[in-house]
Amino acid sequence: MNKQIIINILLYYIINICLGQDYYYIERNALILLYNNTNGDEWTNSDNWLTNKSISTWYGIQVNDEGFVEVIGLSSNNLYGQLNSELGDLIHLKHIDFGLNYLTGSIPLSFGYLTQLESLSFDTNYFEGSLPFINMFNYLQFISFHSNYFTGPLDINSISLTGVYCPSNYFTGSISSHFNNYSINYYNIENNYFNGIIPSHLNQTLIQTLNIQLNELSGQLPRLPKCIDSVYGQFNFLTGPLLIDWKEYDKLTQIEMPHNYFTGTIMPIYSDVIELVYFNYNYFSGPVPQISRSNVIEILLLYSNLLTGTIPDMDQCILHKCFYGLNYIEGSIPETFGNCKYLTQLHFDGNLLSGSIPSSFSSLSLLGTFFINDNLLTGAVTNAVVTNWRIIIDMDISNNLLSGEIPKALKKSKLLTMLFLANNQFTGTFPLLMSSMVQVDTRNNYLTGTIPLLSQTLQYLYASNNLFEGEITYSDLYTSLTFYEVSSNYLTGTIPTSLASLSVLNALYLGTNYLSGSFPNEYCNVASLRLLNINELDMCVPSCLTRAAYSVSKYEFIRCQNEQDLALC
Repeated sequence: MNKQIIINILLYYIINICLGQDYYYIERNALILLYNNTNGDEWTNSDNWLTNKSISTWYGIQVNDEGFVEVIGLSSNNLYGQLNSELGDLIHLKHIDFGLNYLTGSIPLSFGYLTQLESLSFDTNYFEGSLPFINMFNYLQFISFHSNYFTGPLDINSISLTGVYCPSNYFTGSISSHFNNYSINYYNIENNYFNGIIPSHLNQTLIQTLNIQLNELSGQLPRLPKCIDSVYGQFNFLTGPLLIDWKEYDKLTQIEMPHNYFTGTIMPIYSDVIELVYFNYNYFSGPVPQISRSNVIEILLLYSNLLTGTIPDMDQCILHKCFYGLNYIEGSIPETFGNCKYLTQLHFDGNLLSGSIPSSFSSLSLLGTFFINDNLLTGAVTNAVVTNWRIIIDMDISNNLLSGEIPKALKKSKLLTMLFLANNQFTGTFPLLMSSMVQVDTRNNYLTGTIPLLSQTLQYLYASNNLFEGEITYSDLYTSLTFYEVSSNYLTGTIPTSLASLSVLNALYLGTNYLSGSFPNEYCNVASLRLLNINELDMCVPSCLTRAAYSVSKYEFIRCQNEQDLALC
């Protein structure tokens, strides 16, 4: 390919000399064809194009001292259509920018003649096909092909390359040639199909930003260059230990490597500059890493690994998000975590934590999500702990051994939409809470009193297997109620017809209670109803609610008691 392009260029010069062609005319002609091919009459700015004025006055065109075209800058200019092959005649071009237009088709192979190119931008168009000529550009410093449909390998041999910006395409193949120039400082190939290993000499480059996420890269991540400030590598197939001694990287502010196959331990994060650490969804093992007293970490995601040991103390903390969930961490939650007063999201779920919720958590007034479900926590959730949680949105403390009453102080939390308390040992009545509730789950506790009336935004109420009594309470404000589960309690009275007015009711679980009377015929008209549990109710049921009355396509998931035991009304 390289030899052929060189031969073509030489032949081109010889023919033009022999024919006495005016090279300025050739360049003007190439630009006129560009205008015609890309709907020039509709360009946002086409000042002086196709006029007799010098092409140096045409919008987006710059020339060198000899008058040859050196720059084409037509980004965001409403270009439609395909690039013409005659652009390969502009052999003095150094900079091309066709970004943010509506160009289609493949890049003409004649671009291989443009051996003086220093920067090339095709951002956000509809280009497709491969770029086999890209390795001809020995002076190329920066390429930007963001958001197109380019395919095939991307072989770059330029010794001058400092920046690669090619996310969101369909490039494949190796990236080994991309680091031949050690002066490269910016590299982004996010969301492609590059594969193979990352070259070991990566640490010899001057890369400051490395973005390789959403590819198919494998093998071990080599040592990073000491000048690096940000790394993004999620959703690849990277393996092995992570070779990072934090003290060696005094510029590294963020590293995001989730959804890989990293193993080994995470070294203590003794860094005064790192702000974001994303190591979730890997196979890291060993203890939860210690963090330096002078840390400035704002986001620490270690979710879903194989970490063991206990949660380290947090003497100084500006954490906003802390995810330790889905590991094998044990022991109690340190009181010092109450120092993390900027926390907005705290996830300790799915571990082996024991002890009580620290009283120091009362200082976490910015908390928006609090997930400590699926642990072995005991004791009460006191009003003092939650009284300052005024902007809490999602709270999941289910599947523990927590006891006592549900804290009434949660009523102050006006934004609370999801409250999961299931599978604990809570007692007492359910407090009247806020007006923003969407999901409430109190299953498998020892709650008493009546089923509470909650907010008009309520969609899911799970309250089975408690000690609730009295009649089923219902509010006309429940217009969004989809799932209503109150089975296995001590409810009495009749089934209210009002629930049948809900147009979105999908599930109704009333079984194993002490309800009486007959099942209202009105429920036959609830078209959205798919799940029905009326087990062990001493009442007759309309024939329309038997399985035989339903078409499988519409009521495929209906559940009733054994139909031979039904007393039909």
